[in-house]
Amino acid sequence: MTTHFGIVKSFGVMMLSVGCLMLGGCGYKPKLPPLAKVTGRITYKGKPLPFGQVRFIPDTSKGEMGPPGKGEIQPDGTYEVFTAKQRGAAVGRHTVCVRAIQMSDDPQIAGPDMKGLPNPSILPSRYDRPAESGLSADVKADTDNVFNFDLKP
Repeated sequence: MTTHFGIVKSFGVMMLSVGCLMLGGCGYKPKLPPLAKVTGRITYKGKPLPFGQVRFIPDTSKGEMGPPGKGEIQPDGTYEVFTAKQRGAAVGRHTVCVRAIQMSDDPQIAGPDMKGLPNPSILPSRYDRPAESGLSADVKADTDNVFNFDLKP
């Protein structure tokens, strides 16, 4: 004989299981605008920038919307952009920012009170500010977009 408590308990366990599957098991992915592959190379003073991050920020002053994309700069200066863990940047016009901050635990580099804190960027700070970077890119659909940037001191 099933009791009222047993039915409620079974129903509760079933609903909890369904809820867990809906939240975690389905692999929620945010709705993204159309993305296109973006790669390139960044140089500073004519040499490959060996580390850092490049960000592609949709240019809202030109009516563009969407999440920003970012890419890690490799030792040879190359990068590839990802948006919300998906390959590519939103199609449209972007402001581009570059940062290159090196972490160090060496007290001669970071200073005795700065262990583990970021050092100043090796690039002029304007490159990390969307309004001042002077860098832009127009990402086109259905093509491999290659944007190379030669940064100056």
